[in-house]
Amino acid sequence: MTTSKYIKKYSLSGMLKPVSRVRFSLCGNWLAVASGDSILRIFNAHDGNFEKSFGGHKLGLSDVCWSPDSRYLITASDDNTLKIWDFITGKCLKTLRGHSSFVFCCVVNPQCNIIASGSFDETVLVWDVRGGTPLRTLPAHSDPISAVDFITDGSLILSGSLDGLSRIWDTATGQCLRTLLSGDTPPVSAALFSPNGKYMLIATVDSRIKLWDLSSSKVVRTFEGHVNNKFCLSVIFGGREEGQSVMSASEDGAFYKWDVRSARICECIPTGPNPLLSLDLHPTLPVIATSALEPNKTVTLWHYS
Repeated sequence: MTTSKYIKKYSLSGMLKPVSRVRFSLCGNWLAVASGDSILRIFNAHDGNFEKSFGGHKLGLSDVCWSPDSRYLITASDDNTLKIWDFITGKCLKTLRGHSSFVFCCVVNPQCNIIASGSFDETVLVWDVRGGTPLRTLPAHSDPISAVDFITDGSLILSGSLDGLSRIWDTATGQCLRTLLSGDTPPVSAALFSPNGKYMLIATVDSRIKLWDLSSSKVVRTFEGHVNNKFCLSVIFGGREEGQSVMSASEDGAFYKWDVRSARICECIPTGPNPLLSLDLHPTLPVIATSALEPNKTVTLWHYS
């Protein structure tokens, strides 16, 4: 393991309750911060300055995602709804109603015309962006949905659940194509496709992250060393295109980086004593945003030097 070169650059404050998710816009200019205080806040990704906020949900936010063109944002809330926001005007364009319990995760497809959302009602809803209505309901799991993601071309949806299963769905038909099983089935805390669409990362609350080959549905790597026994933590690929590393938040207050090929830990960066819940990597710069379950409710920007 090499000595860390990540340096704490900015601390972003103003949140009244713990931060649930941090997401950089794909244009690289903005950082969206979703919080349990029901407010979505936007910060400048370069200097950490507060830019604007979006309010309208009745309960806390669990997730946020950007449209590929960085013009729109989608928020998922404990008030059972999602909202689509215009970043420039600050207006709520649509409120998506259809879930019967907390909406925990959301993602928009590359074409920006379909949203997938996962809920504590154990379903994944597939939404038409233009109409703001559900296209179909995927009776996905037997416990709350903890993760959803689209493959690079938008043709497949990956879902993960606290029931310990991950499933691959055909976006167009809603058909379940595959269920991923590997030994025991601890709750899934994160699930996502690789940037090249050939692999999937699935994290579970037994402190393991597995790299699955999409074509064979087999585990090809297992990443260990971090702590994940309780919370749903952010897991990402360290390279947007090549996916040469895997990064994860950890309940020991650090974020970890593994080499994809060897599955060895490259770096472990302590951030404090509290569980680290969310992290995201800037799309073009060596900058990472992190948020922890801590009293100050701050977000930290780390620069690699």
